[in-house]
Amino acid sequence: MAKAALWVIVFFLPVFPATLLFSYLYRRLSDPRQRAAMIVLWPQLGVLLLWLFQPQIPAWLGWAALFSAAFYGFRALVLKGLDAWAGFMALSLLPLAWLLPSEAVGSVLGHVMMLLVTLPLAVLVLLAAEISDRYGAAYLGLTPGLLAEHPRLTGLLVTTLLAVLATPPFPAFFVMLGLLTEVGVSVAVGLLLVWYLWGWSGVRVFQQLAMGEEAAAVVSVTAGDVSCQALWRYGALLAGIGLSGVVLVWSMAGGV
Repeated sequence: MAKAALWVIVFFLPVFPATLLFSYLYRRLSDPRQRAAMIVLWPQLGVLLLWLFQPQIPAWLGWAALFSAAFYGFRALVLKGLDAWAGFMALSLLPLAWLLPSEAVGSVLGHVMMLLVTLPLAVLVLLAAEISDRYGAAYLGLTPGLLAEHPRLTGLLVTTLLAVLATPPFPAFFVMLGLLTEVGVSVAVGLLLVWYLWGWSGVRVFQQLAMGEEAAAVVSVTAGDVSCQALWRYGALLAGIGLSGVVLVWSMAGGV
């Protein structure tokens, strides 16, 4: 039973080619709120199944997960749509769960950790919808003047990107540090490559979204900046995620 459950779990903590199911369903969802919910809830099912069945994790699955993370991190470099980029970043992040001890992932702490590292991606999907409302689409290079015309939206976008790209004090940063201390040298080198790909891709996303190319603008701005209420709502969520990163690292260090 546990061995059969492992093959089901692989679809929820997806490793290529099981990632194709997540990718297909994600593309089929047109509502950004549904996409955001999928990014958060999909891996929670994997963590729950790990908790219930506690399968033996074969060594090759860790290497397959590392390959999958690097593959989707590299693919994200050439994407133009921000919501698609968020989906590919999720597919690059989620396989790394297989590099952690299964007893750590399949636990209450595993649920919390997975929630905290996926929430920024969900916020990014919702911010992509905000950009689409103003420019017709959240494509790189189509938003000249985003920084000047929409400073509040740009500030939220930058903060969310920092959370997605595993920078301190956000939880993904401490999860990556924890992984680097748990794995061997060869796997650590692969993790650093994945982390580098994330940073490279994230800088490219911000440069082309915030600055854009004037000649590429094919639609006009149709709405103002995000409201102060939305700024406080998103800002409070991101601040909570950042503070949770400190709590998470304390918990992982044995504080609770």
